[in-house]
Amino acid sequence: MITTFVHAGYYTDALALYQTTWSSYSKVDSRTFSIILKACSAITDIQLGRAVHSLVLKTGFDQDSFVESSVIDTYCKCGSIGQAEKAFRSSSMNSLAAWNAMMMGYAHHGCYQEVFDLFDKMSQFGIEPDEITYLGVLISCCHGGLVKEARHYLDSMFELHGINPTLRTLCLHD
Repeated sequence: MITTFVHAGYYTDALALYQTTWSSYSKVDSRTFSIILKACSAITDIQLGRAVHSLVLKTGFDQDSFVESSVIDTYCKCGSIGQAEKAFRSSSMNSLAAWNAMMMGYAHHGCYQEVFDLFDKMSQFGIEPDEITYLGVLISCCHGGLVKEARHYLDSMFELHGINPTLRTLCLHD
């Protein structure tokens, strides 16, 4: 039910149902935490996001890759890049979702050099980029007016990683 509320855009209703569920000690799992964090992101409620993150830590769901990336995404969308970086540093370094969440957060905040640095560090950890990774890089190039760099990354998508650019990626590039 919470998921349905969030997907329909009824974020406040989703959060109210979550609070009722949590207080009645119903089973709350990693999927629930991920969707509640998405609601916090959508309404940019940093205080509730922090409270949910605290519960995530207390219940041990902080090791779930989807929850990790949701925490990072929440902090980024609520404008707290520092908290997002802290959450990223404590996340599993083999979670592509966490890397992508941090890169997209940097990209949307215009921190293009940080995106490029993170992209380079991925290979040091043996993480293969996917289309979302490249989307973050290309958004950064777009925000920074870096046409030459965008072309380089777009070419490397297929040449280095075998990823075919989609219409979404190509539209962003133009």
